[in-house]
Amino acid sequence: MKLHLFNNVFIDYHTEMHVPQGSKVIILSDTYNTNMDTNPNCVSCHDTLDARLDGDTLQDFFTDTIALTGHHIIYANENDFARIVTSWLRSTTNMTADEFGVWLGIYKYNCKTNARRHDILYPAIQNAFADAPVYDLSSLDFNPSFEFLLASAFHDINFSKKSKLVSILTGFIKKEYEDFVLDVRRNIDGLILDSALQTQLGASSFNENIDLDNITTQFPGLSVFKAPYWSDDIDIPSQSTAYYPGDFSQGLTKLNLSLASEADLNALLQFTQDYMWALAGGGDASDQISDELMGKVFGPRGFAYRSCILTDTLTDEQYASAVNEILNESKGLVFMPWQVVDSVLVPLIPFFRSLKTLDLDKLQKYTLK
Repeated sequence: MKLHLFNNVFIDYHTEMHVPQGSKVIILSDTYNTNMDTNPNCVSCHDTLDARLDGDTLQDFFTDTIALTGHHIIYANENDFARIVTSWLRSTTNMTADEFGVWLGIYKYNCKTNARRHDILYPAIQNAFADAPVYDLSSLDFNPSFEFLLASAFHDINFSKKSKLVSILTGFIKKEYEDFVLDVRRNIDGLILDSALQTQLGASSFNENIDLDNITTQFPGLSVFKAPYWSDDIDIPSQSTAYYPGDFSQGLTKLNLSLASEADLNALLQFTQDYMWALAGGGDASDQISDELMGKVFGPRGFAYRSCILTDTLTDEQYASAVNEILNESKGLVFMPWQVVDSVLVPLIPFFRSLKTLDLDKLQKYTLK
């Protein structure tokens, strides 16, 4: 499975080589590189890392790659994959050989449980660690992996790269809220010819001639879905992603909560919670259950962080609260959009959470330098 290195750059084993939509690739393989040197989405194509470096060091490679913009995946053979990953981890975290061995076991477990065996890759990574070059990368500005940011925050809430975690959590929370709102609207659009739903949405009588261009006139309850933060005028390659969060400016999603006013944001989020309560047969939510408890059941924990959508950042108090929520959630993952799960080494998060209680010294070894 692909590993996140920094920013929007990932690395994967060369047998997984493909070019996802919207991504660019860097090839380090003499086996899986057919016609890639002419692919417009291929940044560079070499048989080996040494051929790519051409006398430069891995530090130069890291510097150049950190400067890239957009989503990039490095596809590498086992030896070059191992060289890049071990040098990066030794240069950016406090892991020793013991902690690295545990990390590798977790990575191997995650790959195999997700049907990615890659048996030749794991010993190559293991053997590369001891001699992997360690660089001082403190002068470079990059976004580290979410997992190691969390380990650092669990160890010291005000660690040196706190602002990076604040930024990532803000983006994750926004995506989580948008995902919830879009899922509610997906449900409504699928059930729009249900007479009870039409009544709930404010229709004066049953309407079988639905018209998206006139939808808020037919069903006044849907007036919370409006410009500038909502648009049905999207054109995307796959209809299966029509209700996914994405790039609103490029017409790849219906919703961008950042464009909503405070009043519109509150009205929209309240509508989604009330709708879910009614869907569950709860009746008048205000008479049945508190807004706070209803939010915990039917919304992303009551939309407690909604203000960060308007300000584009968490306050110090919200940041500490969010980290503590992650730390104290023993039965799942919070603030983890499903769209990013395949690029996060998920088992590390409960592992670091456990170390916070069981072995603080060992947790420190997984923190960022």
